[in-house]
Amino acid sequence: MTGYYDAQELFDAFLEQPESSKFLLNKDYSEIGVSTFVGELEQCPVQVVVQHLAGYIPPTYTQEEIASWEDAANRLKAVQPGWAKLKEYNELYSERKTEVDRINEIIATRISRYEKIAARMKATQWLSAEEKAWVNEDGKLADEQSKLAQTLNALSQ
Repeated sequence: MTGYYDAQELFDAFLEQPESSKFLLNKDYSEIGVSTFVGELEQCPVQVVVQHLAGYIPPTYTQEEIASWEDAANRLKAVQPGWAKLKEYNELYSERKTEVDRINEIIATRISRYEKIAARMKATQWLSAEEKAWVNEDGKLADEQSKLAQTLNALSQ
């Protein structure tokens, strides 16, 4: 809009425009801010007004998405004791300590991450940057876990 307005005149002028009032009064905005600058351009007074509109849109995770993370954690919890028990087999553990410790570390890490992700989803919160990185990294951890499982299972045959 062109012209020189005080705050009330500017607001009233916006509300007179059907599309502007619909835009400004949108219920999705929870924060509205206004910044102003008054100066001169070619010896003429100018006024710049910037409106900042912000709102929070919560994530919409489905029950199926949440359940998939919980189920994945539960499946890993079911196999975790068997892999932890390998530490009791002294000869095997001394020969394959690195692999046994690593597979147990991966399982514990994945369970912890799955539970944190599911909890955040249940609380209707966006995943943090760290949690998004966990999701992206999980395929690599799953592959490494699978390879370690194949190696360790081959020893028992």
